[in-house]
Amino acid sequence: MKRLFLVLFFLLTLTFVSLAQLQKGSWMLDGQVGLSLNRQNNESLGSPWGAYTLSSRNKQFTLSPGLGYFVRDHWAFGLSPSFGVSWGKGESGYNSLVRGNLFDYGVGVFSRKYIPAGDKLFLYGDLRFGGFWGNSGWNDNGASDRMVLSKSNGIEANASLGLQYMVKEQLGIHLQSTLIDYWKRTVNGVAFQGSETRESLSVRLFSSFQIGATVFF
Repeated sequence: MKRLFLVLFFLLTLTFVSLAQLQKGSWMLDGQVGLSLNRQNNESLGSPWGAYTLSSRNKQFTLSPGLGYFVRDHWAFGLSPSFGVSWGKGESGYNSLVRGNLFDYGVGVFSRKYIPAGDKLFLYGDLRFGGFWGNSGWNDNGASDRMVLSKSNGIEANASLGLQYMVKEQLGIHLQSTLIDYWKRTVNGVAFQGSETRESLSVRLFSSFQIGATVFF
């Protein structure tokens, strides 16, 4: 009888965990990494030190952990720091070959809504908004020393769609793609005098992906 009671208690506990993992009052610890590719050809750009054209091919790596709380069943709000680095090479009107890089870090808030699509599968929408700081630089014509060109700060907002699979009762893995991304950045020159404000709204259409894991408790 005692053994039967323990088995029933164990099964009830698993059922409770399964039901509670996305319910109001539970928490989620999230982490994701992403890699995207951006290519631009003969784009006309302005800077504090004059106008120029740029053709480049850039890669971007991002890391975004997060902690969220379920305010309703399947709906969580949370806080998310972020880190990103972009690098690439290109040709400009000033230099025959430029190897550029950009470092960003920031903090923001997010909202995520899950929609059940099976016993272990969930679709979700993710909205994020936050602020960031960073600096950009380049290695001119193969030089080893990095020259810091500017420091920047700004805001960013994006909307994503994702698919999450529950590996265990409290552990899920997910694949997420950015759909719309908006940012506004103020750039202050370091190597050159002057400052400017840049703004961008882009529709990614599944050209940028992030993978990650989520722990529910």
